[in-house]
Amino acid sequence: MISIVFLSVVVVLALVLVGVGLYYALQKKQTEEEPKPQQFNSGAFSIVRVSPEAALRAARPTADEVLKFLAQEHPEIGEKRRAGLAELWEASILESVAAVDKGDRDGRNTYRYEVPEDQRALLPSLGQDVYITRETIFNHPELLPPFFVGCRARLVFKEADSALLGEGAKSDWQPLLPSADGKYDLPDWRTLPPNLD
Repeated sequence: MISIVFLSVVVVLALVLVGVGLYYALQKKQTEEEPKPQQFNSGAFSIVRVSPEAALRAARPTADEVLKFLAQEHPEIGEKRRAGLAELWEASILESVAAVDKGDRDGRNTYRYEVPEDQRALLPSLGQDVYITRETIFNHPELLPPFFVGCRARLVFKEADSALLGEGAKSDWQPLLPSADGKYDLPDWRTLPPNLD
């Protein structure tokens, strides 16, 4: 009789232990199957960097909207030229995205602007010695060209300045900073440069 009770207790304990083991195994499997969130911040130590294309497109009108604006507000510009300006707009967006994506692949974190001489008056804050970082681009995609219809400014890599470059190194680089209200000094996208050619 005692051996039957002892045997029953051992069987019940064994079943409880097996049940607890299965419970923990299933819980561990469920947590392993949950997708891990990607790191979307873009600082120098981030693991994953997201292309700025979606954010830039959200901050800019489409090429069709540019074409419609030109047709309504500037009918004096010929149809062929309006189409060319809309194509330039789209090409500039793609060029900016490609520059940042290439920088992400190459581990580059700092960029500068190349602004044509005849458009510098419209972009006074983007001087030759101004730079922006990948983190700034992540937080402010509106800092990627194009800035206005007909804009030919480009985003390019900023070369490192260090003692290794010797006398050729520049020490007067300045970060692009917002004004007191947190906005950057950029023209409205509807602005037209004095010379569209």
